[in-house]
Amino acid sequence: MKALLFALLLTAIQANAQQSGWQVQQLPGSDTVIQVKAVDSRIAWALGVHATVFRTTDGGTTWKSVGGGSALTGRFGLCIEATSDSIAFVGGVNWDVFTSTPPPNDSTFIWHTTDAGGTWSLVFTQLHGAIDEVRMITATEGIGLGDPVGGKWVIIRTTDSGLTWSRIASEPVQVGSEIGLFRSLSTYGPRHIWFGTLVLGTNETVGLYRSTDAGLTWSRATIAFVYGVFSLSFSDSLHGLCSENSVARTTDGGVTWIPTGLPDGGDFLNWFPTVSVCGGRDFWAAVDADVYRSTDKGVTWSLSYPGSLGGLSYCSFAEVGDSVAGWVTSVGSGVAAYHGPSTDVSGEQQIPGAFALGQNYPNPFNPTTVISYQLSAVTNVRLVVCDLLGREVAVLVNERKAPGNYEVRFDGAGLASGVYLYRLTAGDFVQTHKMILVR
Repeated sequence: MKALLFALLLTAIQANAQQSGWQVQQLPGSDTVIQVKAVDSRIAWALGVHATVFRTTDGGTTWKSVGGGSALTGRFGLCIEATSDSIAFVGGVNWDVFTSTPPPNDSTFIWHTTDAGGTWSLVFTQLHGAIDEVRMITATEGIGLGDPVGGKWVIIRTTDSGLTWSRIASEPVQVGSEIGLFRSLSTYGPRHIWFGTLVLGTNETVGLYRSTDAGLTWSRATIAFVYGVFSLSFSDSLHGLCSENSVARTTDGGVTWIPTGLPDGGDFLNWFPTVSVCGGRDFWAAVDADVYRSTDKGVTWSLSYPGSLGGLSYCSFAEVGDSVAGWVTSVGSGVAAYHGPSTDVSGEQQIPGAFALGQNYPNPFNPTTVISYQLSAVTNVRLVVCDLLGREVAVLVNERKAPGNYEVRFDGAGLASGVYLYRLTAGDFVQTHKMILVR
């Protein structure tokens, strides 16, 4: 069923259109585009189903094929992630996704480039469990989602900038016959992870898995969808969007979902709306051929692009300073790009009333933990970890920061078990807490 739904998504519809704020673009070649990733206002990457990869560094005026040559030949792409003009990841499988049944030796993979697609390296592979989505949380840490294997979801993690990936020990157990789907993984900060499911059996519920402790524990909520979560995106730990043949929003971290009132995608088996968020209040949804924008976290919506590219298959938006850049793809190789001002979120942001250092979580920990702190003014910030003799063992932050709430992950893999101190210095403010590393 997964392959069937995938094939239905890729039914060809041709297009051409241009509206204010939007520019219609065309990728080289004729491969069907399955995903696009906006890095900033100039840089975006796109992935075709036959693992063809394209990149722009001028806002989409020109696109270049950077598909890796023989490295990706004969493979089928499911997801793309990119963090700069030179670093990208492609996930997929070794079998034809247009067929209904994978072969007995089906395998999945992640390929990685650090030189703008000049060369590609295989950084992860395993039998079964198609890698549906990859997300880099920081420059060094990332997470990937794969279909369940052996009754457990495949959750992989990297801590070395994507050079190596391994499954985590706390993968959630598969419920019923549910599987994953590309576009259904989202993260916020180092702790918060969400992913949605596609159900294959009758009388099964569509689930959304959530972790608030970097994947150590998981909870499962249900969504009133029929088939599955076909796209998912969060702007913070509470607010997000998801879609099936309709679009819903959450204000409690994904526990409950509220209809947005956007038009549905018509016949579900013909079309799937997709969603993307790029700022504190800036939410986007592509429904059929149109793109809608919300500037209040999905409460109200306006039509941004009454396009005629045909059915839109994916959207990705990024906020850089006071600007927003985004791309939507149609079924086929049609692409439309948006460049414009971002939503003014200054009135929405809540500046903390005081400086504070939070208790790390989890505590005790092994080997990673998250430290939170808040700043009430612009100041130089230094966050360090010390042993009980006062000797610094790690410098986590050492830069000037704007007011706001922050989280940083500490990895004690190279340290002995015991009690450590972490100290925040922000201007004249100094605060210290204890934490315990247990092997």
